[in-house]
Amino acid sequence: MLGIMADLCVTLGLYERGLRYIDKSLIYVRRSGEHFAQSELFRIKGELQHAIGNVADARRWYNRALFLARKQHARTWERAAAVRMADLSREQPS
Repeated sequence: MLGIMADLCVTLGLYERGLRYIDKSLIYVRRSGEHFAQSELFRIKGELQHAIGNVADARRWYNRALFLARKQHARTWERAAAVRMADLSREQPS
């Protein structure tokens, strides 16, 4: 639920609030061991970092999302992370 709230905050432009939600959700994942949607949470964290101008951090979170989604064979989340990474690369050539 916190991940959904963080994703909604991206859409609404409430980036600091979204960062608080996503950080809480990542703490929950770490404590509970529930890793089902972790790659999606990493992607959302990347979007929030990108939105506040932390391009290097965004790139790291997108990479983590992409790696984990591939490891979990989560094609939809892999595609979402890859699209965000490509968008970032088009905006900020390395």
